[in-house]
Amino acid sequence: MRRPRRPGPATTSPVLEPRRPWLSALPSSVSSRAPHSWLFAGAPARRYEQVVSDVNPSGRGQSSTLHKEISVTRHDYRRRAFRRPAVAALSAALTLGGLTAAGAQTTAIPLSAGHSGAVARGVSGGDLEWGLRTSYRNYIAGPIAHGEIITSDSAVWLDGPGNARGPFSFPNATGSLDTDTGIGHLAFDGQVYTGGHDYGDGPILELTISNIRLDVDDDHGTLIVDAEYRPFVGANPNIEPPAVETAADMAFGQVDLSGADLTPDDAGVVTVAGAPVTGVREAMEAIGWDLFYSGELPDIQLDPLSFTVTVEDVSAPDPDDPGDPDDPGDPDDPNDPEPPVWEPAVEVFAADGETPLADTEVTPGDDVVVRGSGFDPDANESTRPPVPTGLPAGVYVVFGKFADVWQPSEGVPSSSRHVIDQRWAMTQGTLDAVPDRFKDSILEQHVALTPEGTFEATLTVDAADDIEGGYGVYTYAAGGAAANPEHEIAIAVSVGTGEGPTEPDPDPDPTVSLSKTANLDPYADLVTVTGAGFLPGPLADGLQVGVGPVTDDGTVPDLDPVTTLLPGDDEIKADGSFEVDLRTEQVEPGDTLAVYTAPVDASAPESYRTSTEISFAPARKPELSVEPTDNLEVDDEVRITGSGFAPNRKISIAITANTATHETYGWPTGWLGHGVVQADADGNLERTLTVTGTVTGSGEDCSDLDCYVASFSSAQAGDATPVDYRADRSQDVFVPISFATGGTAPDPDPDPRDPALTISPDTVERGQSVTFAGADLAPGETASVVVTTEADAATDATLDWGVRQSFRNYIEGNIAHGSIDVRAPASRNDDGTFRFTDGHGTATAETADLVFSGEVRFAGHDYGDGPLLQMTISEPRVIAEGDAGVLVADVASKSLDSGEIVDYPAVEFAELDFSDAPLTITGDVVSASGVTATLTEDGVPAFADFYEAGTVLDPIGFTATLAGGSETEAGSGIVDENGAVDVSWTVPDNFPVGTATATMTAGDDQLSGQFTVEPASGGGDENGDDEGGDADGTDDGDAGGTDSGDTGGADEAGTGDADGSDTGDADGTDDGSAVGDADGTAHGSASGDGQESGTDDGTDASLPDTGSATGVFLWAAGLLLLGGVGIAAVSRRRGWQSPPISR
Repeated sequence: MRRPRRPGPATTSPVLEPRRPWLSALPSSVSSRAPHSWLFAGAPARRYEQVVSDVNPSGRGQSSTLHKEISVTRHDYRRRAFRRPAVAALSAALTLGGLTAAGAQTTAIPLSAGHSGAVARGVSGGDLEWGLRTSYRNYIAGPIAHGEIITSDSAVWLDGPGNARGPFSFPNATGSLDTDTGIGHLAFDGQVYTGGHDYGDGPILELTISNIRLDVDDDHGTLIVDAEYRPFVGANPNIEPPAVETAADMAFGQVDLSGADLTPDDAGVVTVAGAPVTGVREAMEAIGWDLFYSGELPDIQLDPLSFTVTVEDVSAPDPDDPGDPDDPGDPDDPNDPEPPVWEPAVEVFAADGETPLADTEVTPGDDVVVRGSGFDPDANESTRPPVPTGLPAGVYVVFGKFADVWQPSEGVPSSSRHVIDQRWAMTQGTLDAVPDRFKDSILEQHVALTPEGTFEATLTVDAADDIEGGYGVYTYAAGGAAANPEHEIAIAVSVGTGEGPTEPDPDPDPTVSLSKTANLDPYADLVTVTGAGFLPGPLADGLQVGVGPVTDDGTVPDLDPVTTLLPGDDEIKADGSFEVDLRTEQVEPGDTLAVYTAPVDASAPESYRTSTEISFAPARKPELSVEPTDNLEVDDEVRITGSGFAPNRKISIAITANTATHETYGWPTGWLGHGVVQADADGNLERTLTVTGTVTGSGEDCSDLDCYVASFSSAQAGDATPVDYRADRSQDVFVPISFATGGTAPDPDPDPRDPALTISPDTVERGQSVTFAGADLAPGETASVVVTTEADAATDATLDWGVRQSFRNYIEGNIAHGSIDVRAPASRNDDGTFRFTDGHGTATAETADLVFSGEVRFAGHDYGDGPLLQMTISEPRVIAEGDAGVLVADVASKSLDSGEIVDYPAVEFAELDFSDAPLTITGDVVSASGVTATLTEDGVPAFADFYEAGTVLDPIGFTATLAGGSETEAGSGIVDENGAVDVSWTVPDNFPVGTATATMTAGDDQLSGQFTVEPASGGGDENGDDEGGDADGTDDGDAGGTDSGDTGGADEAGTGDADGSDTGDADGTDDGSAVGDADGTAHGSASGDGQESGTDDGTDASLPDTGSATGVFLWAAGLLLLGGVGIAAVSRRRGWQSPPISR
């Protein structure tokens, strides 16, 4: 809350009715009672009624009521430090049986004894623990809102898991409590600030609570706070946040004390733990939580409340004792000094700090000295971080270029104030209180604001020619404080260039040179372009430098590659020079292109348009000559010469058996010897290798196997810069060699007419035909084809997985206002999860490797330029081995930082735990259900860093049909005179999906090849197979993928009705509300996971869970509550209104 600068004079207000807005939130049994004697400091003077019971000697509680009017004083501040003595004084007065009021006659009145004769007992200490709501803390403190939670005035944020940590502790209980009747009034110290989504004009989401009070009435209680908040108008960063509004005495929550025991222990301590709290609707609507948690209306569950207080052992006073006379208080001291009068003023001096600047022109790089005086050091109370709320934030001292109307007090946006250099005048007391995480950034700008209201700051002048406005020195309230027109001062400063006007070169003469112009490598090459004389004046829009075809008319063609250079030290320097690298790729050998320079601004000098031709090496066929090649022995030297290689390319020379190749680059692996040589400009090379043995690095013995001297693009990683040629196979040459005890080398150019089998197409659907074509077989032979599958093949597999229930709920809820698009052959299950079908692979009782088809796309927060939040998951794959496994998928997501779609192909998205859900085989079906899935480290960036590693996702379940070891005769045919034969086969509808092997046998020839069988296409819409249903396929899935509820309304356990009611989901992750809204959200009551208090674990759907023990939801598009909120919903919460008082 706002911190007062100083106490004002005490005043006596007229007699008024007490302001008790919280009473309307109480049960009728409470609000209909006689008003309680309860004074809040900072409230206006009011008429209070005190209930006094005359207890008869029998103690049966017969009573009469005495009403006494009192007038209490009011000060113009509400600071907690000043309020507590007033509360304590009142409590003491009540306890002693009398009330004292300024200007009123003191009367001794017996304290109420209630119906049992018990005495209301003063509270001397204790604290209250309460956390607002866990999911709200998760969100504010998470990386979506990028917010802050700050406690002050003795409040403490307790430790706990995740972003939410624990609840807040509010100390120093005061007030009174009748432990027999359960009537009490408790007040606690402390303030909590929460704010997030600050896009430069202050947080869009902001709430501060202080002056925490608990009004107790038997088994009911009301939690009352002073609140400062911004009315919710949507979290769109293009919307300027509304002003902070204040609501004193806000009834925030109703507390269920039916399970509490208010009986003190022997030490007088009363302890209440885990009392459920429900939000008061008027308060929830004011701060916007009715939209955040709309599924729980009208009873939004808040965090449970606990408190411990010590009550005093006070006996009823002697009614005959008139008590001590009132202390009239100390008279005012006429010699007390008058408070200072603050008259802010600013002076600007030259860099020497002595010469008044006046109209003297300054130039960029000059310093000016600014001195201020008369600035109230206690003014400009902060309302948000980095300065703790309530502390004086100080003054911004700025050199800048501001609009004619720039003052914050005029409601002008910050865009009208272009800051060039800034200092922050702040008191040392405030600086010491700034949290460490903010202090460094403030220290970079800090200048001292003295208790006398003076400061001195040095500012550096610079130009901002492209900004409208006037240069000057400006001061205004800092740190998120409310606008203060008294501190808004402007002094104009004249800024010049420091140089006379320069005429542009009428005939610039730029030059371009290239690192190479001829014999470039067609596969890929790098050309360094160096420019000179490109003066940056005419190039404000940039200079294009790129490669394109040669043109006859001097025009600039489309360039690829191309880069645009801008004036600046790192690109086009002030002297007109630049240097840039251009990489060419896959150019036609022998081609001629050109390097062009072309200004973006067509009006720039024509001489800036240049072209320099570059030519690429012609097509070449590399050749090797090896001497000797036969009967090699250890220690022999082998001389290798080559020609026709890529000019200047580094080439590997190796002795290899060529039995395996590198999985990424394709060169032969397993070397007996290896060296690297660079071809010359003509493509010639020479190298000598010494035979050091006969066994290669991969274990082949060249004395028993045929080996080769091979050439290929250098395999060394160090040679892969600046251009990586490792994947270029055009330099591969193999020359056979033999060792003294080895066999003869094979023919390096085998007969291309050897028998061969071609399968077409190589991917075929069930019900379609595939042709097996044999060539170069023995004419007249019968060729038969048999199709087999692997022994552990599995087919017709389905995967059920919901990604994460809270995420689905959020996307389809009334905050993201998004959609989930399920694309065939995937579909939406009745419980809101997804079914991926057409799976195939392998499976046993211990292992599985299954790939499924289908795609699910999540999108939300679309404000006309496309969704800000997107994620697509497709082609999931389940790999299991024993108790462990992994879910792999192709994922594409939009990062909140970049706003660009990033692809994550075949990412290991989730770890799977089969220890409690093992693979089982029943008949020919293998299955697993309820398999725990947790987000992996690699899955975190695929989820755009919105969840942390280890976050529990929805469990998976899958089934597959075992079809291993099948063997099917596909047909046969007679080989014709040319050695050719075709055998066609129609794939049966029940043939296993996946990889199949075809073996063709013709005489002595046996040929094999593999092909892929896919499911038949068609048969359903994108959300459900239409098997005999109506035109939209709603027999098995309506447009939302559900049969039992509205779109997105089914609960995860499948027990929800049309409005998404949920009694706890299947895996126990639901925080257990008995009421859900239309998007299937469910929240924290006692009926879900067995937590009687209904504690909020942060996993409800209306706000994504951003830091519970199971993980951090880092999504929401970074924009908590963007758009889609009706104007009526906005307008009705422009200010919090006190509910009418029950009479």
